[in-house]
Amino acid sequence: MSQLNYLRIAQILGGRITETQEPRFGAFGAAAASIERFRLIEANDATEQIPREQNQAIATAFEKVRNGYEPDRVLVDPVLSREFLAECRKRGVTAPQSLIYKRLQSFRKSSTYGIKLEPTTRDAELIPEPYFYAAELGYVQLTYRRQASVDDVLTDPEIGKEFVELCKGFAPNGSAMIFKWAALRLRKMRAFDKREKREKLLSQDPEEIEEQLKPVGTLAEFSSLDLPKEGGIFSFAEQNGHSKYLYIGASRNLRKAVRPFEGAKPFLSIGGRFWKPSLTDITVNAGVLPNRWHGLSRRDLSLRLIQERNPLFNMPVHIENDAA
Repeated sequence: MSQLNYLRIAQILGGRITETQEPRFGAFGAAAASIERFRLIEANDATEQIPREQNQAIATAFEKVRNGYEPDRVLVDPVLSREFLAECRKRGVTAPQSLIYKRLQSFRKSSTYGIKLEPTTRDAELIPEPYFYAAELGYVQLTYRRQASVDDVLTDPEIGKEFVELCKGFAPNGSAMIFKWAALRLRKMRAFDKREKREKLLSQDPEEIEEQLKPVGTLAEFSSLDLPKEGGIFSFAEQNGHSKYLYIGASRNLRKAVRPFEGAKPFLSIGGRFWKPSLTDITVNAGVLPNRWHGLSRRDLSLRLIQERNPLFNMPVHIENDAA
């Protein structure tokens, strides 16, 4: 693989150096850290604040259009989000869309606003799993360009549009709503609120997980038909002097999950001028695992591996060690 020239990337994109944590995984970690240092940093313009007395107007507008859905489900829905914004405008809320959407999210996250929304009574009715890979690759690519959170993807029209365009490069048939919902679910999976769960995850040896993944071949010769329709974990790594993880995933159907990666299509979309992935250098590993293994789900096990190995194209995972 031709090495990425991070300084040249930064110069072309107009980025600047920022502080970052020390790499945790040898040369691969150093590569990821270098990209982090040269992310595009965009100055935040001074934003208008929403008067506290308009909180109730925002809440009332939301309750009128929500149809029983939770706030985030309304914000990812292009129809409901437009109706919500229109109702806010009718009630005299003139702040920018992004601030209104963020204030709605704040009602759920904090009690300081004095607003208590009605309970959610309806499921999201969306199936994001087939689009997890596209949302994750798209979001990671977005964060290499600019500082942006998943909430920004939901609330900022410009950032949301850029995110969706990146995702469509991997899954052209996906919609803005499903991509954004998939990004939210990926973030939620990474929120380990219970101490017992964190301790169990950290006690799981990542090398033991890796031992369950067997070589399937390189992307040059790989076919999704080589994998079963059973659930498990899969990974892609570049073997070029030393092993570097590119992506780790988990699915209820391994064959279906890896199909989009045939011919290295997602990696080729990311590569372009700065990185030309070699199909003969990228290896595929996969392993069938039961729904629960050592008391953890397949998804949890993949997240533990992501946390430890820090693949280049996965959203990061941080599991706090309470004993530290």
